[in-house]
Amino acid sequence: MKGPRQDPVRIDASWPVASSIRRFSHPWRVRARRPLLALVEHRDRIVSRFGYEPRWSPDGTLILFKRTVVIPNLPTFFVVGLDGKPPRPVRPDVLGRFSALHAAWHPDGRRISIWGTDRDGEVSFLNVPLDAGEATTAQMSPRVLRDLASVSAGRFVWAPSRRYIYFEGRAGDSQNVWRVTLDPLTEKWIDGPERLTTGAGPETNMAISPDGTKLAFTATSSRTRLWAFPLDPAIGRITGEPYPISHGSAGEVDFDANADGTEVAYRAVRAGRNELWERSIVDGRERLVLSSTSWRVAGPRWSPDGAKLAYSRCATRDNTLAVAEKGAAVAEVEMHALRPDPPEVSWALRERRAR
Repeated sequence: MKGPRQDPVRIDASWPVASSIRRFSHPWRVRARRPLLALVEHRDRIVSRFGYEPRWSPDGTLILFKRTVVIPNLPTFFVVGLDGKPPRPVRPDVLGRFSALHAAWHPDGRRISIWGTDRDGEVSFLNVPLDAGEATTAQMSPRVLRDLASVSAGRFVWAPSRRYIYFEGRAGDSQNVWRVTLDPLTEKWIDGPERLTTGAGPETNMAISPDGTKLAFTATSSRTRLWAFPLDPAIGRITGEPYPISHGSAGEVDFDANADGTEVAYRAVRAGRNELWERSIVDGRERLVLSSTSWRVAGPRWSPDGAKLAYSRCATRDNTLAVAEKGAAVAEVEMHALRPDPPEVSWALRERRAR
């Protein structure tokens, strides 16, 4: 979606409210520390000096927005009106319980819905009165609760009818638009989650029309590859054009080269699997070190002699540092046991601290 400014940067927008569309258009936030703006009677007005991901309230009088998407900062969400008053934080007493969350307007316009992970690692969905009052937890059928465990939920929106909640869901390496079905009277989650789109790239930034019949979203595609520049170490200058050293996929990142530059290790995400690969720069041969659907692999680091490769494996509540040695089985070390540093992984820890 585009606002009246044509800056070549990202714009966040929400669907305008039908009852006030002549007066209000969509609010937006432009990257590079620009303010949150709103179109009012065909003129843009600064409503906040900061803000991301704005959402109009159902009656079009308030804007819910995020404080930041980079730095952890509580309270995370704010609300601002068009009366010139400064933004006010949304229920820091409730939001402070969460380590990660997404928020959206409830259809009644008096409450904010929160979907996130609390500091004990539990996922919950709350409806919170905007000003004061007790938060209520959404009731879910056992089947919905079970099936949601396999989907990582992101930003979401309510249908005005309260019949559905649409959300960005990640399953494997795909991020699509999903929905759950609710009983409109009790708001109990009775069916789903149901995948609505099947695009290969991330599908995000949903906005629902005021009558609930249309859903707009962004579909993107991306491909990452590892590249190398020829370098003359004597003069410290690049001497030629870059060239690719990997085939390219949706997630070839987080790499490290060994001391003599003949091999690289990198992480990739393919077909729902987190993989760790070694690749020879000399002859292009590759070796799959690890493939997992339950662990996220990160931070590969070569030992100084190039014979071992250390990396971290992360799950929801477990963190493990592992060492892979050529021609030998993978050795794992529990993170809480790394005091004092075991000799076989101390080189990896030293390098991490230095970076």
